[in-house]
Formats: sequence, structure tokens, C-alpha cells
Amino acid sequence: SPSSIPPALPAGVVIAGNLVAEPSSAAAAAPRGGASSAAKPAPPAAAADRFLARVALALPAAVLPGPADPATALLPQPRWHHALLPTAARCGGLSRMTNPASFAARGVEFVGTAGQNVEDVMRYKRKEGEKDAVEADAKEMEKRLDVLEMMVRFTHIAPSAPDTLGCYPFEDKDPFVLDPIPDVLFAGNQPAFATRAVSVPGHGKTVRLLCIPRFASTAEVVQLALGDSARRCGTLRFRDEADEPKVPQRPAEARD
Repeated sequence: SPSSIPPALPAGVVIAGNLVAEPSSAAAAAPRGGASSAAKPAPPAAAADRFLARVALALPAAVLPGPADPATALLPQPRWHHALLPTAARCGGLSRMTNPASFAARGVEFVGTAGQNVEDVMRYKRKEGEKDAVEADAKEMEKRLDVLEMMVRFTHIAPSAPDTLGCYPFEDKDPFVLDPIPDVLFAGNQPAFATRAVSVPGHGKTVRLLCIPRFASTAEVVQLALGDSARRCGTLRFRDEADEPKVPQRPAEARD
């Protein structure tokens, strides 16, 4: 879908989890060693390191760990270890964040996760036998926005932890309490893009809710206007050359 954001230089990029993923069944079944071993792709962490280093040299970047990344499954997930990103970790433009993450950019306060908190609550909202959504329609995405709105109004971003969402035990402080209320609350690795602006009584602010789509399946990134009081947002889709329609070439005319 076309973005409603006017063209401008980006202030930075946030990768909301799942920078790497488990190999596909076809890749896992590929033969190891032998003559084909030289053509094997680089390990996921090494490829991620090179990618983040290139991004961080161009503009500020932040990366959260996700359920498919090399990190503990318990929330809060610790930031990517610098040994896994030896090149990117030395770039001053890269911020390795925890999941959930809290940060500010140009005066806008953000709180976000890689999406595990939303996925876990959605399991309570599905009927018995209904599977987790891979592709979502508008109704599914409205339910996910309802979950994010509930988290804002309850000022808690992991209401199902520790019952069905694994987390570390904390004695003195709950790290999932929203205090203060952010300007933007996002959840990564969602089936599709969705957004909503909600007013929070008693806090005097409007919170922009964002469902960030899985890039691996949608090839979409979310753009957010930081300098706009309405926090306008939209998506930008990347195309693969393989997806471009093939234009038939006219045969060359015969020459004498």
C-alpha cells in the first residue's frame, strides 16, 4: 500500500525482532559437505552482522531480539550479544536493545516488542482448534489493535505473563508496566500492517498503535512521521527482481 508520508530523509530504522529465522525445510534437507559445500550461504548471524553494519553506517539503527533470534525465550529478552555481531556492534550508529524496548527519537517516546505479547493474548481470543494466523484479514488485524489498545488502557504490555508467556521472575518491579505512557506502542512480526490512534483518559495524550508486518512474508516496512503531531504512518514495499513482470523482447531484425 502506498505510504501517506511525504518524502523525507529517514531519522533511523528499528528492526522489531526476528532479524534471522530458522532455515526452511528445503534448506535443512540440502546435502552437507561435498562439492556443494562451497556454495552454502553464510550463517544467519554472520549475514545479519554484515547487513546491520551497512545499515548502521548509513543511518541510526536499533535492533530488538525476537523469538527466532539467538536469545533466551523468556521476556525481557536481552539484547543481541556483541560477539554475534562483531562488525555491527562496533558501529556507533547501532543500538542493540532488549525486548521489550523503550527509547525516544526526536522527542517521541516509543515502547515496543517483537510481538510475542500480542501473539500470546491472541490465543485467548481464538476459538478452540483455531490456528494462529499466518495471513490476516482486516478483522484479524482489528483484534490485534484491540489487544494493543487494551495494553495501553491497562498500562501493562504483557498481561498473560507469566501464566502463558514466559518471563523472568521479578520481586521489586514489574518491567512490563507502562510508566509513563508512550507516544507510540508497536508490536513486530504481525501478519499485516495495521494502525490506530487512541486517546488515553487521565494522561492527556494520544498513543499511536502500530502492528508492524513480518518483512519476510510481506516485504513491507512501516514509515512513521516523527515531526507530525498526528504521527501519520504508512508502509513501503520492497520488490524483488524475480517479482517484476517479464517484458518480452522484440527479436532483432535480420541484417544482410
